[in-house]
Amino acid sequence: MQLHVRSNGTTGNGYVYRIFDTTTYTIQTGDVLEFDVWMDAANPQFIGGFDATVNGLTVRDNTGWLDQNGRHIHPGVNLATVASGQWYHRVFDMSSKVGQVLSNFKIVHQGNAAGTYVIKLKDVKVTNNGVVKQVIYQAGQAVQSI
Repeated sequence: MQLHVRSNGTTGNGYVYRIFDTTTYTIQTGDVLEFDVWMDAANPQFIGGFDATVNGLTVRDNTGWLDQNGRHIHPGVNLATVASGQWYHRVFDMSSKVGQVLSNFKIVHQGNAAGTYVIKLKDVKVTNNGVVKQVIYQAGQAVQSI
């Protein structure tokens, strides 16, 4: 999926959050969240990507989740070196939230610089030891529970 945003610039916190799926999933021991993010190399800034809720609270502000390379899940994290003009696969251990409900999946633009932003997400899913437990979004369409 793609989010295309034209910004006139802002001195505050410029953002767009679009819900793409409201599927709910109860986090189990061993679960990880995986997705791929891509940002156009012409973007003025390389921040944005993904958010959701866990028990009604934002993932970005309330989980502390880091991907396999130590980058925070918050969409305000600069991904210029890994997602500019290329797909970046992200994996997040969700063990800190076992038993809680993951829902309200969003694609996100977050940037203050003026210009056009293009952000893409694909293959959003929950896996456990390499087994897909829940597909949230897969190359072109939101998918309900398997």
